[in-house]
Amino acid sequence: KKLAQGFDQYESYIKKTESLETQDNIVVKEVDKPFDSVIIAASGQSLTVLSSQLQYNNVDPEKVQFLGTSSWEDTSILNEPALEGGVFAATSQLFQKDIKRIYKNTFEKDMPKVAMIAYDILALLIATEKEKKIININDLINKEGFLGLRGLFRLNKLGNVERSFDLKTIKNKKFIVYEKANNFF
Repeated sequence: KKLAQGFDQYESYIKKTESLETQDNIVVKEVDKPFDSVIIAASGQSLTVLSSQLQYNNVDPEKVQFLGTSSWEDTSILNEPALEGGVFAATSQLFQKDIKRIYKNTFEKDMPKVAMIAYDILALLIATEKEKKIININDLINKEGFLGLRGLFRLNKLGNVERSFDLKTIKNKKFIVYEKANNFF
């Protein structure tokens, strides 16, 4: 409710100005929306409850962009009307289909997302392995990055992972790639 404060006044002001604009010689001052986007860092049922509560409290997803994290990539949220048009960042699916199939055939269960990171780490270590069998940390810091199962990534000098993400949107109860991840840093 606190987040939605101001939208009641905004909506009533918009309706009032629309009726005034039809009259001659009336100058209507523009008023900004209280905000134009909301980041919802939740997933699953919490996400659907929060988004529907926002909509119920006059935060119209047609006027306010709902933004999220990769945790939104969960089919359980697709039936929530308030999330239609929402945008979130997600790792690339480019190389995931085949490895998920191989994993499922081998282990008879779906591949956890964290397992893909383990495969990427292993591939990274193999790519940097030298004859001495000693890994130099500087070999892991590569400004061009590495292409892993979840897309392009690199390590910076502080040891943090930087990743290129797809932007996805929810449209007609489906996840649609809105903007593809960059192929380079």
